[in-house]
Amino acid sequence: MSERIPEGMGNEPSPGTSDFETTEPGEVHAHTPSVTAAMAGNRETDDGDAATKAKEKAKEVGRQAQAKADEGINQAAGGLETAADKIREKTPSEGVVGDASEKVASGVESAAGYLRDKDSAQIFEDVEKYAREHPMQALGAALVAGFVIGRILS
Repeated sequence: MSERIPEGMGNEPSPGTSDFETTEPGEVHAHTPSVTAAMAGNRETDDGDAATKAKEKAKEVGRQAQAKADEGINQAAGGLETAADKIREKTPSEGVVGDASEKVASGVESAAGYLRDKDSAQIFEDVEKYAREHPMQALGAALVAGFVIGRILS
């Protein structure tokens, strides 16, 4: 598709006629605009394929991360249910302490049920909605959660 032009001849293409490419010392190839466009099209196609593959890979990684998050949420729900059972076992069932412990155990069971019923995307949406509607409470909850996590990890 290209013709050989001796070095030094045709160093400047006339507008719209051809593009020049040097491949080896002393060798220059001229390409017509259609050949140049086809070559550029191949590069664009390669770039498009790479972008598509990158997007697919990112989606797959996202799906795997969400699956792991959902698995962790189910484990947390199981832990909360166990905690609710232990609260009921270790506290008296009557009196003010019994009433308070039953409310705490019910709340913990409710949280466990919520985690079992929702996936990570739905939980994130709910948290985001709550934070938008109640910014100060969300900030307070984040501080308390950070303090608790810090105490657990230290």
